[in-house]
Amino acid sequence: GVFTVYNFDPKEPRPFFWPLHGPGQKQVTRSYPMKEVEGEDKDHPHHRSFWTAYGEVNGVDDWSQMPNHGWIKHQKFTRKKEGEAFGGFTAVSVWTDKDGKPLLDERRTIKVYNVGPDKRLLDYDVELIASYEDLHYGDTKEGGILAFRVASSMDGKRGGRIENSNHEVGEEQAWGKRASWLDYSGNVDGEILGIGMMDHPGNLYHPCYWHARDYGLVGTNPFAQAAF
Repeated sequence: GVFTVYNFDPKEPRPFFWPLHGPGQKQVTRSYPMKEVEGEDKDHPHHRSFWTAYGEVNGVDDWSQMPNHGWIKHQKFTRKKEGEAFGGFTAVSVWTDKDGKPLLDERRTIKVYNVGPDKRLLDYDVELIASYEDLHYGDTKEGGILAFRVASSMDGKRGGRIENSNHEVGEEQAWGKRASWLDYSGNVDGEILGIGMMDHPGNLYHPCYWHARDYGLVGTNPFAQAAF
């Protein structure tokens, strides 16, 4: 079965992965707004399954879909890899303001490993390249260099569990805290599944801050400090 699909239609504000299937081909991220599914929450239409975005880069909002939002525009694939051990690709995109003026170049490399049917494992590497001007990342909670919106049945408010590397549990303890990893787990079709994210020790400002919410959002945010 399909693990996930990279969507980079230029009509969409920014690329995203959807659907995203865990073990047993059970979907571990929300389908809205790509598809309306009974029982799902229909808020935050910019939360698209599994994606990258940030709320303030040189004054441009590249997180929401409010008026005057920025864009992340796919340019090309520079590498595609298939194999028995792992497969993946490198995609080049440009972040722009509302009028298409470029802010920065992005190189996103995905590697999905063959670890058997009962788990999924991937590396998600994002390089932000100041090709056009100096860059300022605003101190805002609205960001996820890696961002997920879990399946609604996994939401913390519906009995799901957020836990980080400091053994802080739930939004109240874990939101806005620095941690080297965070796990979000919950019920999907009668089975407990989880998405675990690990911040690479070589990353800027490691360990990053986590924008983790009971309504189903997780975003890794290395740039915000006062906001948290």
